[in-house]
Order: sequence, then C-alpha cells, then structure tokens
Amino acid sequence: MEIIIDADRGTIRHYVNGIYQQVSHSSVGTFEVEDFEKVPEYDHIGLNVKVLGFDHGLESYSDMTTDFGDVYIDTTRARVEIGDAPRWSETRHREVQPPTFWEDDGVEVTLEAGAFEAFRGRYLYVVDAEGNVNEEGFAL
Repeated sequence: MEIIIDADRGTIRHYVNGIYQQVSHSSVGTFEVEDFEKVPEYDHIGLNVKVLGFDHGLESYSDMTTDFGDVYIDTTRARVEIGDAPRWSETRHREVQPPTFWEDDGVEVTLEAGAFEAFRGRYLYVVDAEGNVNEEGFAL
C-alpha cells in the first residue's frame, strides 16, 4: 500500500499494489484533507503511523485484519523497489529498498530481500518523485 499525503495540495491519495484506489465514500479518487473527519475518540491525535490504515469500505470485509510489516516514510514518492516480475505492471509482490544515497544522477541502496527468499528471479525498479517508474525491471 502506498499513501501519499500532499500538504501543499491538501490531499491524501492511496494505492494498493500500485493501483490508484477510489475513496470508498466519494466519487473522486483523491481525498481532500479539509473534508477529513476523525473518529471522536481520536480527535487529539494527528496523522501518524499508528492511525494509518486501510479502509476497504466494504461490509463484507468487516472482520478483515490489516498488518503492516515494514513502514517506509519519505517526503516524496521516490523510492527503489524489487519485484517478482520483469515488468512493473505484472508484479504482485514488491519490497521497498531504503536508499543510502540519492541524487538526480544516481541512487544507492543496500539490497534487502524482505519476504523474498533470494534475489534470483527478482527485478529492480526506480520510482521518481511523481510516481513514474521504469516498466522494464533490471534483473538482479
């Protein structure tokens, strides 16, 4: 899941497995921060990792539990990920690779397998600040 909080635009957008999600109670895919309503018992808490969640908005999932393993927070959408398919659009499992160095002309990461058992058959992807990504992965 990817949650984009854009304070300059006053919006929250979210993606699941790279697919932009429609907000469950609205006809638009971008949630306006001005319209954000908190559950009363959490009024005193700002947006933080403890209250980030996945609102599927469907009664049929009322017993669903969502677990977050590794949470990666940054100031842009830019990131490096390894995936399970040679094309980004075909990946079903991806692992974020925290950068150790990032500039306009290069990025360095220390590869972490995460839930993957090995890097064989995995592909590297670089996502820029606007969410654009190389469709063809770099084989590891």
